[in-house]
Amino acid sequence: MRHRFQSTFKLLLVTVLFLAVTSPIGAISDAEFASNEAYYNELCRGVSTADTVETCKAYREYLNRKIADQSAEKEDLAAQRKSIESDLANNLNLIDEYVAKIKSFEDEAANLQAQIDAKEIEIERLEGLVAERMESIKVLEEDVKTYMVNSQSTMRVNGYIEFIMGARDFADIIRRIDGMNAIKRYNETVISDLRTEREKLVEDQNLVAAEKFDIENAKVEIEAQGEKAKLYEAGLQTIYSELKEQQGLLDVADAKIEAEISANVLSPQDIVDFTPPPDPEPEPGEEGGETPTNPGNGVTSIPVFGARLTETVWDYTWGGTHLGSDMATGIGTPIHAMGDGIVVVATGGCSTNGSFNCNGGLGNHMATIYVGGDGNIYGSLIMHMAQDSFTVGAGSRIRPGQQVGQVGNSGASYGAHAHVEVFYLGKNNTTDGGLPGALERWNSSQRTAQFGLGGSSGGKSSLCSNKGDAIPCRVNPESHVH
Repeated sequence: MRHRFQSTFKLLLVTVLFLAVTSPIGAISDAEFASNEAYYNELCRGVSTADTVETCKAYREYLNRKIADQSAEKEDLAAQRKSIESDLANNLNLIDEYVAKIKSFEDEAANLQAQIDAKEIEIERLEGLVAERMESIKVLEEDVKTYMVNSQSTMRVNGYIEFIMGARDFADIIRRIDGMNAIKRYNETVISDLRTEREKLVEDQNLVAAEKFDIENAKVEIEAQGEKAKLYEAGLQTIYSELKEQQGLLDVADAKIEAEISANVLSPQDIVDFTPPPDPEPEPGEEGGETPTNPGNGVTSIPVFGARLTETVWDYTWGGTHLGSDMATGIGTPIHAMGDGIVVVATGGCSTNGSFNCNGGLGNHMATIYVGGDGNIYGSLIMHMAQDSFTVGAGSRIRPGQQVGQVGNSGASYGAHAHVEVFYLGKNNTTDGGLPGALERWNSSQRTAQFGLGGSSGGKSSLCSNKGDAIPCRVNPESHVH
């Protein structure tokens, strides 16, 4: 029995040793690869050794699975984007409908007010006519009273006979009878005129009352139209807020795609050795290459000269998060570089007008990294630029005040303006790495026009004041734009 047990134990031990030799020791999980990608990238770079061949084979399989997952996620995001763009289009149609209704209400109110003005003039005329009729009636009433008083002493039959019989002859009798008839007819006319004037007076007074009643009704209707307009304006603001929220969803989707799928376009080794290209030659007509910069508060060069600030940070005037300053001016107005640096994003392809959904609502846009006048490193994002107006592209070296494009109305824009966002990217020193350090960080992790911070859907969490100035973070652009 003991011998049999020993034989069985030896057989099991040999089996375990065989499996240990022929099988990899402890298969590495995807979670381990995901948390230490930098290590495995370095380990498996180039030709694998005998010790690492199985590990690197597993790592390559992990990368293939990751790429497949990311591709599926990209397709899912594309489907979501299409759905959101459809919602945006529907909401835009509602906005047009609401604007038309508000315009209709305003026109109706204006028409009613014009009717009120005309009726008030007519009432004034009628009241004047009523006053005249009342004076006329007073005169007629006096005539009738006089006639009635005189008639009291002459209307007796005996007196009438005496007047007739006092005639000298028959012809005189006829004349006296005709005279009495004429007086009677005149008095009847006076009484008839009095009756007519009184009837007209009542008619005019009724007209005045009717006009006043119509005016009161019109005023009530104007108030009702105003309330309807307010309701539609509130609906308009709600829809616009939804548009901005949906635009934020697109921003997040774009950021995720770029960060997770496009991050492998440049490796860290490509970034560390980056050397900015030389300054461009002076533009034709520029004496010695000098460009007026007119810096805002001594920080940077103003991007758009002569523009009007219509919206600022961090909220729209009607409500909703707004992460930039809107500089309103005409289409085609030059846009200038805000400092000495480099362009990292220059994305076009949108028509200057009527391209609301283009590039996630950003329209034609450009992002740069530059040295500010205060010695800090900043990033800028300028949106809604004109089609085919870029004078520089991604990777181009720029200098303060150099023209880089033109103002447009592309993307989610309701009028020609430049939407400007500014990001704090560190100090121009050895600790933060200056411009090359900021560029390295952008290439290695941020890689979006909004420096990895996303759009308005993230609210105000990306503000430097909320991040303790941890880079990257958003700063108020106002001192940078005017």
